[in-house]
Amino acid sequence: MKVGRFDRVIGLVPQSVCLFKQFQYETDIIAKSDIASCVENELKTLVEWPDYDFYFLVNEINHHWQVSVWIWQKKQVEFTAEITHVIPAMAYYLGMMNISGRKSVLFYKEGNAIWTCSVSAHDAIERVGSLRMAHQRHLVLSCQRDQVVCFTNDPEHIGLELEWSALKEKTSWRVLQAGKRADKLDLSNPLPLYRVLGVLSVLWLVYMAMDYTWLNSKHSAIKDEVNVLQADVQDVLDARRHFQDVSENMEKINGALDKQQQLVGYLDELLSALSPEVVIERISYKENVVTLRGAATDSNQFLESLTSMNSVETARLLGEITFNSDGMQVFRAEVRLKNS
Repeated sequence: MKVGRFDRVIGLVPQSVCLFKQFQYETDIIAKSDIASCVENELKTLVEWPDYDFYFLVNEINHHWQVSVWIWQKKQVEFTAEITHVIPAMAYYLGMMNISGRKSVLFYKEGNAIWTCSVSAHDAIERVGSLRMAHQRHLVLSCQRDQVVCFTNDPEHIGLELEWSALKEKTSWRVLQAGKRADKLDLSNPLPLYRVLGVLSVLWLVYMAMDYTWLNSKHSAIKDEVNVLQADVQDVLDARRHFQDVSENMEKINGALDKQQQLVGYLDELLSALSPEVVIERISYKENVVTLRGAATDSNQFLESLTSMNSVETARLLGEITFNSDGMQVFRAEVRLKNS
């Protein structure tokens, strides 16, 4: 199966190669943005593997961050370069559970082994462990007695007499984001972009509605004054100045839209011509100049391809070229676009 440039490809890490650990931090002391570095420091003192990777989910409970972490050796889990997300299989199915405000348990089957993950009514992971044969009957009776909502990834072959609730078709956005690889773009879910565009659209509509209301009220006031006082010249001049301001604002907006359209055209041309050996990590734009940061097998060849684009006036590399851990050349390039 051919994988598109912006397709989402998820690699699932088997639970059998994972260790599970939980940490807690006070929300007043540790910011959510600092949790990743805290987990890294914790694992440095706990994990003896020379080369490992990890994945974590965060819940806020009673002024504490509850951090659930899966850890595995990199040599035991290898994926192709097309993978955009790396997620433990159990965490992936946790994101597919329909949370109903009740305690729930995921029975995750992998080969001949079964693991359980207990989740509180507040969607917090309580316990993860393997289900031994001697404990199966006791756990089944406990779930039936306490009316626990039960989920499984393999209801046909798991061999437990429980009433299974249906999993969602897709895992949650929170689970996906936690496993996204830093060097991959994920445009298959444009929800964050839609939110930004939605907010901007609402603000623009509010502005237009207020402006329209103001114009109507001003027009009514002028009309009343014309009927009663045979027109107030100063009000007419004020209204004229306002309309001129609106016209100037519209011209500025149209100019900004034209620049955005030019940038969109350049990005479309860039993505179409981009070689698979080039990874763009950051794009910034200011006053007809686009700055690119990324890595390439041959940065000079990449610069030549930039220069040959129809929308590009000049292109040059900024600073020194370095190499990353994959042996690729890390570059910064400045591209000046032609005036439309």
